[in-house]
Amino acid sequence: MAAQNPRCFTVHVRYYFASAVRAMHWIRALLLVFLPASGFYLAAPFISDSKKLDTSHEFLQAYIRGAHVIAGWLLAAMFFWRFYLFVFFTADGRSRFPGEMAEFRVLFSLRNWIDNLLLYGMPWQERPEPGYAREYDYGPLQMLSYFFLYLALGGIVVTGVLLAAPFQSGGLAGNLAGLLEPVLVALGGLAGVRAVHHWLTWVFIIFTVVHIYMAVWNGITHRNMRIEAIVSGYAAEDGVDLGDGEAK
Repeated sequence: MAAQNPRCFTVHVRYYFASAVRAMHWIRALLLVFLPASGFYLAAPFISDSKKLDTSHEFLQAYIRGAHVIAGWLLAAMFFWRFYLFVFFTADGRSRFPGEMAEFRVLFSLRNWIDNLLLYGMPWQERPEPGYAREYDYGPLQMLSYFFLYLALGGIVVTGVLLAAPFQSGGLAGNLAGLLEPVLVALGGLAGVRAVHHWLTWVFIIFTVVHIYMAVWNGITHRNMRIEAIVSGYAAEDGVDLGDGEAK
């Protein structure tokens, strides 16, 4: 006889992330693993130790550099596509202007900042989910972090184009490099561009670690299924109560 579970929960969910947002999230996640890994190799390359081929047939660095450039252009495409969705669509995929861009209003409330800072500043104290979570998809700290993250993403795309241009005669990178020449001059040439590109890489590495930690912590603390939402699209509307009684 099958055992009966005495605890049964009803979870009210809502559609939180549209399929396009979820797809771009995971594509960017893969790119932000591959690009730093291949970039660190390009910064300090090593030669293949294969004894089977003459060194004139060893193109390990060229292959990795080619893959790095392709992945970089894909990241640039994701950047512009995400910006378009951010302006003209909500996170759950509804067409609206302004779309997610309207979330910036969360930054202009002192109450939202106090709630957000208390939530993350004193994680050992149990607190209900902040009031802004009922109106906005992002808290003020999260929104501000994403704003600067996309500035960094734009910076790494621009510096990446400038680094790729000297190895291409014409093409998209070569033509864009002419438009971006003031940036090249301002950074003191390719050496400065490479340094900024390297620093921005560390911004993404640190952000990724903090982002994963905070997303997991937030999901466990408030039981809001936000981690599940980036896979399925659905999150708990009012949290999941794991105590006695029915969850809302």
